[in-house]
Amino acid sequence: MARQLDRPHTLAMALNLVSWTHVYRGEAKIAMELAEAAIILSTRQEFPHWRAMGILKRGKARALLGEPESLADVGEGWRAYVATGALLGAVDATADHALRLGLQGRIAEALPMLDEALAVTMKGGERHCLAEVHRFRGELLLRGGVDDGVAEAEQCFRTAIGVAREQRAKSLELRATTSLARLLEKQGHRAEARAMLAEIYNWFTEGFDTADLRDAKALLDKLST
Repeated sequence: MARQLDRPHTLAMALNLVSWTHVYRGEAKIAMELAEAAIILSTRQEFPHWRAMGILKRGKARALLGEPESLADVGEGWRAYVATGALLGAVDATADHALRLGLQGRIAEALPMLDEALAVTMKGGERHCLAEVHRFRGELLLRGGVDDGVAEAEQCFRTAIGVAREQRAKSLELRATTSLARLLEKQGHRAEARAMLAEIYNWFTEGFDTADLRDAKALLDKLST
């Protein structure tokens, strides 16, 4: 529809939003194609906001593909986005940049950024990514090798689940539950892990080809053996 309207700003927005949808679904190739188109259009039309968003989405898509350039893209997109002065989306952008840093082993840099994102959210900012911020923090604590990191990570995952349930955000509840179930399995609590994961997994009636549900199903199968 945006292409039919032939309005550059509308098209730049649509390319970014549809790319974002594919990122959430774990469909990296189409997400990257749309993000690239958004970057090209936004650069040509001088739309700094949508250009920054496009670079962020390209970085997320590259991360899904395991490409090393993902961190550079997410960092560049985050800096460009913050430079526009935009508030909507800043928490999500900050949290994702922190996650990419952490996955590269830069835990000491990443955790304070997540704490900042969490503080902004709790002060009344956007809350759609609050569950993910808690989940990201849990994942990075597990990677940090801190003595009490496991217990704190578990609490982060349980908090993420609680937030997602409060928001009725079933996909985010599934992600957080999968993270917690994986941790519980490592601790030897397989029955608890399987029960909680099966409950949220069985809520879904479609979308079983998406990355999150495939990931949950693989873990469920493992917990059933």
